[in-house]
Amino acid sequence: MVDILGEIQKGDGLMHGLIYDKNRDGQKNTINADTQQAMKELRLASSELKSILSKVNHGEGTIGALLADPSVYQDLRRLFGKLERNALLRHVIRSRIRDLELEKEAQEPPTKKNNVPARQK
Repeated sequence: MVDILGEIQKGDGLMHGLIYDKNRDGQKNTINADTQQAMKELRLASSELKSILSKVNHGEGTIGALLADPSVYQDLRRLFGKLERNALLRHVIRSRIRDLELEKEAQEPPTKKNNVPARQK
C-alpha cells in the first residue's frame, strides 16, 4: 500500500493529477479543474435535493401531504374508486380514445400493399 501511495505521489498519472492539481510541466491540471466544477455542481444539486426532501418531510406540497396525512390518501382512493365505477365516465373515456384512434388513422398515409385509403369517419 505504501508503494502504491509513493508511486501516486511521485508519478505523473491521472491519480497524481487529481490529488496534487499539477501536471508534469507544473501547469494547473484541467482534469482537476473539471473535477472541481463537477463536484461544485454535485454539491448544489445535493443541496437542492435536501431542500426538496425537507419540504416533503414537513408535509409541504402534494407528495408531502400524501406522506404526512393519511386522510389525503384515503380521499384520493375514494375519488378514484368512484370514477372507476362511473359508467358515464367510462363511456366518455372510451369514446374519446376511439376518436383519437380514428384521427390517427386518418392522418396516416395509405398503405402501398393495396392502395386503399385510410378509414374515413
